[in-house]
Amino acid sequence: MNKIKKYSLFTIAFFASCILFGQADPSFSMIPNPANRNVVIQLNGMTSENKKIELYSVLGTRVNLAGNIQISPNSFVIKTESLPEGVYLLRIKGNAFDQTRRLKIQH
Repeated sequence: MNKIKKYSLFTIAFFASCILFGQADPSFSMIPNPANRNVVIQLNGMTSENKKIELYSVLGTRVNLAGNIQISPNSFVIKTESLPEGVYLLRIKGNAFDQTRRLKIQH
């Protein structure tokens, strides 16, 4: 019986934290995906300041984005027309934030 009470309290606390913090957690979205010429990365709940953007092929090779990225306060635009078709992993890192998403490039 004791375990059930502890589990119930933990469950309630877990769901309460999801409700309180789930919407405010920083995230990003990519539009369009699959991308052809450009992909817009919209930052939700954060700004582009002090963010590190990394793009990797599925084989783990880091793709150089120099000259292919435009930065705005709440978004990035990556020019994908010069990148080969395929699946990539886009990683954005910041203070207490580290997320990776799959990006498909299709010309």
